[in-house]
Amino acid sequence: SSGINAEWPLRPGDVLDGDSDLLGLLIRANEACGWDEDELVSCIVDDIITIYLVMDNNVKQLAALFITLARYPEVYRKLVKELRALPALGFSSLMGLPYTEQVLLESLRIGPALLRGTRQLVGRSRQLGPYLIPSHTQVHFCQYLVHRDEEYWSDQAEFRPERWAAGFKPAPGSFLPFLMGPRGCLGKHFAMVSIKL
Repeated sequence: SSGINAEWPLRPGDVLDGDSDLLGLLIRANEACGWDEDELVSCIVDDIITIYLVMDNNVKQLAALFITLARYPEVYRKLVKELRALPALGFSSLMGLPYTEQVLLESLRIGPALLRGTRQLVGRSRQLGPYLIPSHTQVHFCQYLVHRDEEYWSDQAEFRPERWAAGFKPAPGSFLPFLMGPRGCLGKHFAMVSIKL
């Protein structure tokens, strides 16, 4: 048998107990809503796709972050110093890491996991600079380019986590790693926490 099978606790034909596995948890959570079987299956599929998409994008973001940290050893050393100063590793301690937060935000700015986005304009037509965008038009945009616009980002090509210090807030619409507004990413907070872990 291969090393993977020797370490994996489940074997073909094993029955999951439904109490501690992910699918069992999703089924119980969705059953509590009182949906019929078709609605239940649809919601569980949506839940699983959402989890997959968040994890897939997190892997991309972590890979980009590791490559960036290899290029900026002084940032890496400062990040490690902050992490080593933690008295204990836990959710609340992870939320209190200002330099780690700055590094993650700058990583999302300089190399977003999603390079482009699409939104459909609803309601009335709108003016965007010199352009009139008719209602119901699909608008495509490139987060990579938005995050490197010199109008909003000084030294836009440089990885500078300190730009996020002291409560810096980017101009509206200039930082879109999770998009924004009511149609922004539902998994934003989950993504940020899981990247920190």
